[in-house]
This record gives sequence, structure tokens and C-alpha cells, in this order.
Amino acid sequence: MHERDERLKKKVNENVVNSDRLYQVLKLLKDRGMVEFSFDQLDVYMQNMGEKAFNFDTFKTAYDTDLRIQEIVKNFNQDTVDLKDEEMDDVKVPAKNKGADNVSKMAKRATKVGDI
Repeated sequence: MHERDERLKKKVNENVVNSDRLYQVLKLLKDRGMVEFSFDQLDVYMQNMGEKAFNFDTFKTAYDTDLRIQEIVKNFNQDTVDLKDEEMDDVKVPAKNKGADNVSKMAKRATKVGDI
């Protein structure tokens, strides 16, 4: 049982990353206009910050636990990370309201003066 606990602890620790450092790197990349990059590129930056191997799993763990990272990241998958590059990335665009078009058409018909 003790050996299993050690393996589990090691697995959990492999996915632990300093989310403060990750946020700093993401903020720096965004400020430099680099809003899309691979995990290989991010790994290099994180190693320069003193972190050990960095990959999708460590990123996902940090993303799931740190709201700052969720707020700066637009999307990510197994290969790349996309950062929000403008404030409008957070704004949901409402679907066009068909009812307003119908009201507008009815108003036009009601005010249309035919041949008198």
C-alpha cells in the first residue's frame, strides 16, 4: 500500500505547476502580441522561469485551478494555447432577434399610404 501511495503522490506532483509563474509568462506573451503558441514553446518559457517539464496536463491543472489563467486564455487543445487578444473576446454576441424584424415590417405596412 505504501508503494502505491508514493506512485500516486509522484503522479500528482508531476502535474503541479506554479500558476503564478504561468500567469506571468502568459501575460508577457500577450503583451508582446503572441496570442497563439504551442506547448513546446510554452515549455521553453516555463523552463526559463525555473519550472521542470511543462505540458498539456500541467497546463490543464493550472487552468482548472487558477481563475487568472482562465480569464486570459481564450482556448486550448493538446497542441496549442490561444490567448484572448482583445476585450471583445469575452462578449457574447446575441443572436439576431427575428421579432424585431417582424415588428419593423408591420410598422412599415401600417404607415404605407396607398393610392387615394
